[in-house]
Amino acid sequence: LYTALGKKPQVLRKEVPGFVANRLQSALFREAVHLVADGVVTEAELDAIVTDSIGMRWAVAGPFRTFHLGGGPGGLPHFLTHLGTQMAAGWPHLGRPVLDEPTVALLTRQAQDAFGGEPGAELAERRDRAHDRRACRRRRQAHGRTEARRRGRRRGRPLHPPGRRVRRLRRCRGRDGQDRPDR
Repeated sequence: LYTALGKKPQVLRKEVPGFVANRLQSALFREAVHLVADGVVTEAELDAIVTDSIGMRWAVAGPFRTFHLGGGPGGLPHFLTHLGTQMAAGWPHLGRPVLDEPTVALLTRQAQDAFGGEPGAELAERRDRAHDRRACRRRRQAHGRTEARRRGRRRGRPLHPPGRRVRRLRRCRGRDGQDRPDR
């Protein structure tokens, strides 16, 4: 059922409270709250930092593959040996914020400043359009892999024979069921 909805269920090797994605989200949010409550950054600045850096990388590679690539030719073992201990040394200094009244008031005020002028529906629409574009990209990539297999790329023949026009998937459907131009 979940696969039919476009989800990719994973089998857990051990039972833990909560969903794995929610646990990761909670850990990142905890540190985000700490950084904002401590005055290191504002909510808007933190959102920009995440969406313009780790969010982009993790959306396509995940944290372990990202750090594996960060290890260069030596991969994750090289990363862990050379940078992992330094990263782990900082873990005790990660925040443990409390959602008391002053913290909630600060977070609420900054959310109002950053997002309050824009209706929630418009923010959600923009987020969903970005998600739809990513889903379209995945479908195009899957379509390309299917075409490659169909044309015999795995048997050593070229992906596109010279002079032959390549058929491309040009449109995707958005969440509302309407065709969206491929961008």
